[in-house]
Amino acid sequence: MYNSKRMSQLYNQICSTPKGSVARDKAVEKLSDEDSHSLYEYMCDVSSGKIKHDTDNVGQDESGVMTYAEFKKISDGGEHGAMMTLSKLAMKSPEKYATYRQKYQAECDERLRLHNRKIHGL
Repeated sequence: MYNSKRMSQLYNQICSTPKGSVARDKAVEKLSDEDSHSLYEYMCDVSSGKIKHDTDNVGQDESGVMTYAEFKKISDGGEHGAMMTLSKLAMKSPEKYATYRQKYQAECDERLRLHNRKIHGL
């Protein structure tokens, strides 16, 4: 039997990266044989409905669309290929992209407002 909390963390760590990405492949390669087997059992239990996994922190929701947490991470990161990844989301799910973009822009505006307020001592 596996440690559910640890497997949930590993599951989130691996699933927070896009499918087929180098980062995901590296995360999977780092797993020990025991962890790999336990993670497989955990994933089987989640998919069969035996246990429920919180998908808020996972890179994709059940429909395969990027979550807001992943959108924010990519937008903040400025890594190579980030715009292509976000463009794919915009083409796959325009309404979700628009919602994420508005929420992200509002958060950035609020951060800037608080930063300026701190600088000017207001």
